[in-house]
This record gives sequence, structure tokens and C-alpha cells, in this order.
Amino acid sequence: MSHTAVDSLEKYKQLLVELEQLPSERSSRTIMQVAGYPHYENVCSNILSFYFDPEEEHGLGDLLLQSLGKLAGVKDGAISSNCMEINRERSTDEGNRIDLVINTETHTIAIENKIYHWLANDFADYSKSIDKLVKENDNQALKFVLGLHPVASEEIPDFQSITYDQLWEELENNLGPHLHQADPKWLQYLLDFIKTTKQLAQPSSMDFTPEEEFYRSNIDSIDHLLKIKNQFIKKLGSRTASISDLVRRELDDPSINQWIHSKRGVIFDLQQGIVFELWIWERGWVFLLASRKEGKELQPEVLKNIKNEFPRYKNSVNERGKETLKRWDDLDVDQGTIVNEIVPVVQNTVTFLKGK
Repeated sequence: MSHTAVDSLEKYKQLLVELEQLPSERSSRTIMQVAGYPHYENVCSNILSFYFDPEEEHGLGDLLLQSLGKLAGVKDGAISSNCMEINRERSTDEGNRIDLVINTETHTIAIENKIYHWLANDFADYSKSIDKLVKENDNQALKFVLGLHPVASEEIPDFQSITYDQLWEELENNLGPHLHQADPKWLQYLLDFIKTTKQLAQPSSMDFTPEEEFYRSNIDSIDHLLKIKNQFIKKLGSRTASISDLVRRELDDPSINQWIHSKRGVIFDLQQGIVFELWIWERGWVFLLASRKEGKELQPEVLKNIKNEFPRYKNSVNERGKETLKRWDDLDVDQGTIVNEIVPVVQNTVTFLKGK
């Protein structure tokens, strides 16, 4: 074997070692991913509106509101939740719409929610409209762009960029005292929403598994291995044809309908729906007893006869309606050995069926 061939083999062996070392854990899907809505901003804004409202049935009180306040640097996160009003798609003076506007005794809060949409908003209009509300309400303004990733301040004048991860970190730090009064159902939904946004924030928007990332990094080598596999399977087909010819000569019985199936199986179709199959796989050969529909009831009787005549099959195993009579876990087993194994069984079964 040439040095190049040896180097290639070592490369592929190392590739398989690395594949075996990949983490086995798979990230389970969230309910939003199952529903097909993880990246819909309106859906996410509706969920935020629900959890920002301390009077809603989630039982978490003003946890999300105070977590947002702490991110904004409000002292002790103390945003009053008294006389609170939440507006979705609040219209501005210029006819634009702000995703969430929350009015409280102490603050008027604007939240522009961004999942994947690029920033084409008129933030000057947004800011002017919020400042107008602040004068009317006699409170303070807080203006946020909430997204999966940070946004440069020059892109969002007068607004503060915060990420979902930052908001969730603050929320999780303060969740403990609220757990005893939280509704378990709505708490679970919140945790599912948190997981959804964290997965969306991952660098790969297609959410590749570790195995898929491994394939992306090793496409050329893996494709070459697949070509080797296809060549290998083609050679298996030639062995199937060879052993089929050997068995046909030994049986020499016109009552047996014999053919090759999918290039890897030799089928022996006997009378009354009884079938024998010989298959070659990547690891060896297998000899099976099966039946067509009309032979289902007769198959147990045929199997009993085989076990009586050939005691070596007494420990045969039934797998999905087919009886595994013999396995050879060796592709290089002598074909004559296989022929000598199966021909007497097929001949005996033909004789048995003729007596039925």
C-alpha cells in the first residue's frame, strides 16, 4: 500500500474518531418552533405584552418590568406598576407604529422589538412621540430596541439597545422570590419563550446540530467516503449474482421462482406463498424464512418442520414477521458454505409443501 493510501486511511480513521466524540445531546424544540412562529415579531411582542402586565394570570407580578428597569439603570429597578397601561402597535405623530408602549405612574416605556427585521424605523419620530407622552403623563421616558443582538447607538438615536439574553439574565437573577406565586403553566411557557430566543440568537440561523456542523466542516472527506461506500455496495451486488447462479444450479427446480431483488437479495418463492431470502449486507449475509400474504398462516407450520429436520435452527429469531435462520458475520465466508447451508433447507421445504 502506498504512503498516500496509508495517509488517506489514517485521515478517515481520525475523522470517525472525531465523529464519535461529538456531543450526543440534542436540543429539543420549543413549542414556538413546533408551531412555526419563533421568528415572528408580532407573536413575540404579544408574549412580552402579557408578561409585562403584572395583573395578568401568570402570577409573576412585575418581575419582567422591574428586570427591564434594572437594565436601564433605574434605581433599584423601581418602575411603578400603578395605573399601568400597555399598548401594542402604538401610533406615532407621523403614522408609524411602536411595538410596545407601557405607561406607568413613573415612566413611559417604548420597546421596539427586533428579531430578524433590519432597522428601517423612524426613531426620530418614535422618540418625539414618546417625549410628547412623557409631558402629558408627567413621568420619565425609557426607550429601548430589544433584539437578539446589540445594535450600534448611532443606528438608534435616543434609544438604548438591549438584547433578549440581557433581559433574561436579569429576570433569572430575580426570579426566585416570585416562584411561589407563579402559575406553573405560564412559568413553563415563559421558560419556553426564553429558550426560543436563546436558540434564535445562536450564530447559525439554521440551527445545525453538532453532526450537521461536523459534516459542513468535512464535506469533501465525507463525500469521498460515500463514493467508497457506493463502490463497495456495487461489489456486494456482484457477489449476490454469483451466489444466485450457484444456488440455481444446485436446486434445478422449475417450481421455485428465483430472482435477485435490489441487487443484494436472492429470493426463492416457493408454493403457497412461502419465501426464502438470502441477503448480503455490509457486515455479512443473512438467510430468512418469510411469506407472502397467502402464506402467513402456513409459515409457522413450515418453520416447525424446518426445526425438526434441521435442529441447528431451533434458536431462530423472528424479526418483523421474518424468521432469521442463519447469519454469517463475515463477508468473506466461502460461497460454497452458504450454498451447502441453504439448498437442503429449500429442497426439504419444497418437498414438505408438496405433501400439504
